[in-house]
Amino acid sequence: MGGRRQNTRDLKPGIYIIGEGITEQYYFSHLRELYKLNCKIRPRLFKITSIKEMETKIEDLLSGDVFIICVFDADVSQYNAVERERLENLYKNYGEHENVPSKNYVLTIN
Repeated sequence: MGGRRQNTRDLKPGIYIIGEGITEQYYFSHLRELYKLNCKIRPRLFKITSIKEMETKIEDLLSGDVFIICVFDADVSQYNAVERERLENLYKNYGEHENVPSKNYVLTIN
């Protein structure tokens, strides 16, 4: 007798955006509507609550042929030493990976 079988699906090639929370999900949903983009916004990729969880999700996604964009509030790392160290390790671990851009982009909306 085996345990409960989990459904696993192969990842389709494409761009996967991992977001920290619901705000990021709404932001990308709004961009999709504004620019009439043909893409899907999956809530399961926008419930990452820590850098450690984000790293786990990156590892899961890298098993497929995908390009990954991570979106989160980096301001926490400015006043929390533990989160700053985790963020630096995230950059160090994936900074050279061709499917995970490592540049620190800042987007300002007026």
